[in-house]
Amino acid sequence: MANHVQLAQQLFKEQKYSAAAEQLKLAYETQPNPLFLFNAGQAYRKAMWPQEAKQMYERFVSTAPDHQLVPEAKGYIQTLDSLIEEREAKQKVELTLIEKQGELQEQVRKREEVQRALDRAKNPPIYRKPWFWAVTGAAVAAAGVTLTISLVVTSRFKTDGPTIAVSY
Repeated sequence: MANHVQLAQQLFKEQKYSAAAEQLKLAYETQPNPLFLFNAGQAYRKAMWPQEAKQMYERFVSTAPDHQLVPEAKGYIQTLDSLIEEREAKQKVELTLIEKQGELQEQVRKREEVQRALDRAKNPPIYRKPWFWAVTGAAVAAAGVTLTISLVVTSRFKTDGPTIAVSY
């Protein structure tokens, strides 16, 4: 018990409040002195663990209802209740903001999709434009005419027999 109390005092001086509170709870299990519960509440309160601090103060009040520190403990309980409610309200607001942010991002994504679809409708791909097919058709026709002309020209000068070299 003495070791837990001394360690708790040392941890409290080092501002390791939650660890000090744990040591005070262990000291209370060894020797049920209600003051250990009150001090554990103090340590948890300083560690900003309001739920745990409130539990320790409530245990202190129920264990030692006639102790001179009970009014102080009850005051801390009321203060911690307010702090806990405030934190819960803040968490609800933060969750709501996160949800709204997600909804907003989804709306932005949908708007961007619609905008891309509108852009595609206004500016269709090149192969869907009439002038593309006119130019392609003209190019194919020109290639066909060129090929036909070259075949006709090369077939006119074709000879049926082998080439003979004439020498004089």
